[in-house]
Amino acid sequence: MKIIKFLFATLLAVAIFSCENDKEEDVQKIGVLPEMDMLIEEYGLSGDGVAYDGCSLGLDTNIIYFNGRMGGRLCIESFDRTNKNNLISWQGSEALQLLYQEDKGYGESADYEISDFGIKKPYRFNGYHAFILEGKGNGLVNEIVSRNLYFISSDNCKKIESLAYPSGRDTYIFYNIIPWYQNHILVLKASIEPGNLDSCFCYSMDGNEMYKLEKSANYLSDKNFIVVDIAKYIEFGDDVLGTFVCNDIINEEEIWESEMPLNDLPEDARIDKIEFSVYDSSSILCKFNYTLYSGETGVRDVVVDTATGVLTKK
Repeated sequence: MKIIKFLFATLLAVAIFSCENDKEEDVQKIGVLPEMDMLIEEYGLSGDGVAYDGCSLGLDTNIIYFNGRMGGRLCIESFDRTNKNNLISWQGSEALQLLYQEDKGYGESADYEISDFGIKKPYRFNGYHAFILEGKGNGLVNEIVSRNLYFISSDNCKKIESLAYPSGRDTYIFYNIIPWYQNHILVLKASIEPGNLDSCFCYSMDGNEMYKLEKSANYLSDKNFIVVDIAKYIEFGDDVLGTFVCNDIINEEEIWESEMPLNDLPEDARIDKIEFSVYDSSSILCKFNYTLYSGETGVRDVVVDTATGVLTKK
């Protein structure tokens, strides 16, 4: 039994480390108490009766989130950092679960108690908010007990649980949120059992599951892309010989590939920046900033038909 528990703890540590590595920079949790106290004062939250656990910047770093508890219930405050406008002031209707008990057999049990909560990957879209609420305890591997996914608005709340402890309850933990098409997000889950693959779910911002992918979508973080509907995205490579490619993320299919939009530039030209935006209801605009070997710089705008991949150079 001790060997099994040690193995589980080791696997959990590996899973959490692999999820957290190079991702905590995105979270930008503010954290230290003196600064926390100043922020609570700055945003007018002192004296409101809430015991605040922490604060985090959103995926949009112009937004700040505070999480705390009052009467055992989760409280969320969010503000626009540019003008201090309150974006949501929300309190859960049920007390947070702080104690989890595991039946170890042979008349023995183990208690896992959460002592601190923090928000991970908060994201806002048109008044809807999604985030991962991480519960930490003491005496555990990396102290992670739970990572529950929340969808909240002024009149809605939906929670989806994932537990690291007790063992045997769940075999995955939430660890990342990727903004997707309009009011949708991709939520990544990491398996904590050997042989199981990571997975990814698409949710609407009110918490409805749209589809599931049987693999992680973290590969998108290395791509230049724009999402054109709930199942499709268009990407571009890294050099002047690259093309636009439209992919179906559900069926893992390439729908079309365009001509090379920069084939009139020297092959040693360097692409410095790629920016995507919506051009009209059927097209996207891609702006390329580039530098030639001579040092000359330039900008190229290309309109891409999202249905066919036909290019129009501006």
